Amino acid sequence: MVLASEFESVDKGQFNYYVNSFLPAFVQIPFEEGDELLVSAGDSVSEGQLIIKGKKYTSHAPLPGTVTEIVEFEKDDGLHRALKIKLSGEFKFTGKKLTPAAWKNLDNGTICYILSQKGVINTFAETADLGNQIKEVSKDKRRVLVVRLFDEDPSRLSDTFIASKKLDQILEGAAVISKAMDSSATVFAYDKNAQFPFEEKIHESPFGKDAVCTGIDTSRYPDGFRHDLVKAVRQQNNDSRFTELGTRDLFADVQAVLAAYEAVVLNKPVITRYVHVTGDCLNAAAIMSVRHGVSFRNIAEQCGGFKRKVDKIVINGMVTGFSETDIDLPLAKDVKSIEFVPVSRISKRYTEPCIRCGNCRYVCPVGIYPDMLYKAYFFRTRDWVNDEEVNSMSVLCTDCQLCNTVCPSRLPVSQTVSLLRDICEGGDK
Repeated sequence: MVLASEFESVDKGQFNYYVNSFLPAFVQIPFEEGDELLVSAGDSVSEGQLIIKGKKYTSHAPLPGTVTEIVEFEKDDGLHRALKIKLSGEFKFTGKKLTPAAWKNLDNGTICYILSQKGVINTFAETADLGNQIKEVSKDKRRVLVVRLFDEDPSRLSDTFIASKKLDQILEGAAVISKAMDSSATVFAYDKNAQFPFEEKIHESPFGKDAVCTGIDTSRYPDGFRHDLVKAVRQQNNDSRFTELGTRDLFADVQAVLAAYEAVVLNKPVITRYVHVTGDCLNAAAIMSVRHGVSFRNIAEQCGGFKRKVDKIVINGMVTGFSETDIDLPLAKDVKSIEFVPVSRISKRYTEPCIRCGNCRYVCPVGIYPDMLYKAYFFRTRDWVNDEEVNSMSVLCTDCQLCNTVCPSRLPVSQTVSLLRDICEGGDK
């Protein structure tokens, strides 16, 4: 583990409120090959209308308007496509008072159906359809829901901020998910260093003393990955329900739980995302409620525009995120933060051979040898797929990406270990 302050956002403690993004003239809703498009060019769409049945999740029109065309745009990983919608017509949800539904009368299957139909995704780790995740974990008699009330990447603030501002809705959203999966326990993992009294507020909620509150020391990194939360829950709760807490249980982030509340209680599909917008290139930073499909350029304009040239756009955090270069890319459903970075903050971009410094081994929080796994993937035959040592080490990786941050050769160690783990667990061989 390392000090989280090494990666901490410069905006920490600076935001007292979030702002709603401007309504753009156009939005672009990305889709993938194999997704089912429910509308075509020339069709009128209403706000919140289901427009894409995707292989991973559904997508809805974030604005009322007209589908003008299917457009192509270039990301760093290749060519992508999107539905372009021009704003026009009346809003169905924006500015309307939404009446809460009597969701407690719904059965488990109906709640899961609503979550999937409304496009609720879980971005705790990899992006996934929350309704389908609940169905999967419900096959096991031992079901625990763990809700993380802070950002696992200290350079990102969106989840942490929204947890403090919308905790009542998040608690009811957790109750919705708990009912859907018939959970044996619900755990709220909160930042024990935060000024907001999370534990007191949770115990005053409908969960009452039935809620299991686990305080996490976020001054050290990593602190919010599944491995870290499992360890903390077991240490702080002498309860048989948590002796086997792990991958078969459901771990959810703040935005997934809040979206579950809006989908089931308010009957509102997922059309917006809370995003931490920051970076040395911007005139101002903000936590924004942004509609899907809005371009990064439009988001930056609302923050006062650019004061210097953008070299890279870092998505979802400096530690665990990834980068893009095009400021006209549309906002995807799983984006939590956007950081506009100037060239002065970009390090050398070429990689060099491993120098066997041992930094990755020293910093690894679970004690594996990332350098050995990296070499196993690139420099051996496929016999390593059945290598017991490689298998046992790769599955312990938590994706914290600390090995990447300390590698002087700038090797993609964490991503390689992740690929290796997927193959060892039965993926593409």
